[in-house]
Amino acid sequence: MARSARKRPKRSCRICRKDIKFKTISAEVNEGKRPRSGSGAKGGLTIAFSIAYQGTDPGMVQKVTSTLSSLYLDENLNFREEQAQTTTKFLKAELNELRSKIGTLGGIISKIKEKNPETLPELAQLTSPRRQTWRMKSSG
Repeated sequence: MARSARKRPKRSCRICRKDIKFKTISAEVNEGKRPRSGSGAKGGLTIAFSIAYQGTDPGMVQKVTSTLSSLYLDENLNFREEQAQTTTKFLKAELNELRSKIGTLGGIISKIKEKNPETLPELAQLTSPRRQTWRMKSSG
């Protein structure tokens, strides 16, 4: 659900924000390579998170931490789905561009082979008598 579509928090939730502590736990997992998108400030990738809430009612504390965990995981899932969709679109566009380039290059190679049948790399291994035989077969 988009942030703008969410309802404003109730007054009790706004008051308890000061009692909530959220911390991400990161690790260096890219083995010296350039930091990946979504990585932490020092190049680490978030691998876990910690939520703490202080309150007087244990039941309310459990509900708040459970709800916050669920919200964070939902947002993370949405973010990853958007990234996957963006990556898929990019890769499809790259695939189409490469297919087009391969088709163009294939056409150029075919034209070169038609214009220069005696200098084809495929014929470089043939000896002169065999090449003569091939010339006679291909022209006849």
